[in-house]
Amino acid sequence: EGAHVDRVIVRVVEEPGTMRQLVEAGEVDIMDRFSVRFEDVEELSQNPDLVVDIQDSTEVEYWAMAVAGPLATPEARKAMALAYPYQDVIDGVYLGLATQTPTIVAPAVRGFAEDVPALPTDLEQARALLAQAGVAEGTELTVMLNTGADVRLAELFQPKLAELGITLTVEQVDNATFTDIYYGDAPA
Repeated sequence: EGAHVDRVIVRVVEEPGTMRQLVEAGEVDIMDRFSVRFEDVEELSQNPDLVVDIQDSTEVEYWAMAVAGPLATPEARKAMALAYPYQDVIDGVYLGLATQTPTIVAPAVRGFAEDVPALPTDLEQARALLAQAGVAEGTELTVMLNTGADVRLAELFQPKLAELGITLTVEQVDNATFTDIYYGDAPA
């Protein structure tokens, strides 16, 4: 009963531009959100041969922070969270197709805490917490991103931290290096 298919072929296409061409040519039937640039969503939505399904997901993007060096204290890490330009990222990177969630649990996931407020971008509160944590102006931090990550997530953060006297360097590494550094000697 219902429509059936004889087979499903899964193709890995690393370049979003190539994936877009394949979808528009009818050579690929389905692509996920990781296969499309947000900049292309509006144009794809105008194509009468395609259906663009935009809805909330369970995906949450977050940055894990070292609990060492300048970020050793909870105050320093909260200062980083308060300095992050959430709305700039939502508007500039995700083109308004994302929302800020207050925790690493998405609203669509069981256990989401509705009573936890999302942090605002508040540089004055961040500055006070950095002072309390003993993080001095002139501090240098590095964010490590996977090669495929959108570097704009960090580039939008750099000027906010610069206002606090912190230099943020962006380092992009391949997935194997990222995983090795992130998990280190963790058991398999």
